[in-house]
Amino acid sequence: MKKRPIGLEILDDLHDRITHYAESKADMSSEEAINLANGLVEYILHSWGGQNIYIPISKSVNTSAIRREIVKKFNGSNQRQLAHEFGVSLQYTYRILKRARKKSQESKENIGGN
Repeated sequence: MKKRPIGLEILDDLHDRITHYAESKADMSSEEAINLANGLVEYILHSWGGQNIYIPISKSVNTSAIRREIVKKFNGSNQRQLAHEFGVSLQYTYRILKRARKKSQESKENIGGN
């Protein structure tokens, strides 16, 4: 059996997920849900067809809360653990901590300069 290209598998999966969501959460009939999924997948194809799309691994829409928790739980050497715990990349964790350090230093300088 010939394997389908990954892009088509992703679109099929997206279609199935939209259909399932519309039926279970939006209380649509099967036919309405399928029509919605067809339209959305078609829209995505026309909007982004041919492009490489990166979907971040963060599982939460509320990334500011994740950033605050990472900074709060950071103990000086647990970057890898925090990345795993919050489902983000190690590189992203380093970036969050670097920005937090910079913000903290700027805040201290503003207090000391007044």
